[in-house]
Amino acid sequence: MGSLSYPIQDAKRLKNVLKNKYGFLESNIKMLENPKDKQDIENFLTSFNDNVLSQGNKEENNVLIFYAGHGFTREGNQGYWVPSSGRTTNLTTLLNTSTLQTDVLSGFNSKHNLVIVDACYSGAICYRGTTQNKDKAITVDDANKYYKNISQYAMTSGNKDQKVRDNSDFIKILVDYLDNNQEKYLSAESIYIKIFSERISGQDPKFCTLNGKENGRFIFQLKK
Repeated sequence: MGSLSYPIQDAKRLKNVLKNKYGFLESNIKMLENPKDKQDIENFLTSFNDNVLSQGNKEENNVLIFYAGHGFTREGNQGYWVPSSGRTTNLTTLLNTSTLQTDVLSGFNSKHNLVIVDACYSGAICYRGTTQNKDKAITVDDANKYYKNISQYAMTSGNKDQKVRDNSDFIKILVDYLDNNQEKYLSAESIYIKIFSERISGQDPKFCTLNGKENGRFIFQLKK
């Protein structure tokens, strides 16, 4: 697969708005650029859990994972992330997104997880999940209620059978919406609905639960 020009700068744009507007701590934001193989990705995530999340309280930990890069699918039923040395002719060199859910995220010391994927065939991560279409203004009482329940969601730039552009409209809409938001509490579902409403040509973004539990929500809170 050819090299991509935009993933790193897209990740940095997202990082900046999360840090400057939503109070994500610089010390807690970690970036992995151009991972060579799937072990690099797995080690990176494990290290983040061991060295960052484990230092905090699980009840208060919220994790956002953003992946931008090459994606692959096998008959539209299984999704993979493709590291720089990955070969689509050898699936063992790719990161299976089901493994990401069962072996990595399930072991995170966090109560709320959101995985945002901007890659070809990214919607394949949702094939075991349930598409969400919820949206309403969130009050303080709502936020407290949602925080009490576990949430594990994925938001993708396209469906399981769709290719997406390197110069991503998806991330532009996502970052601009976060940057222009004035609501104190903003749910991930609200962002998804905004992105979906923009009708990106040739793309059908997805939002789904990864654990079958829909009582909690991943909420972005404006920096005080």
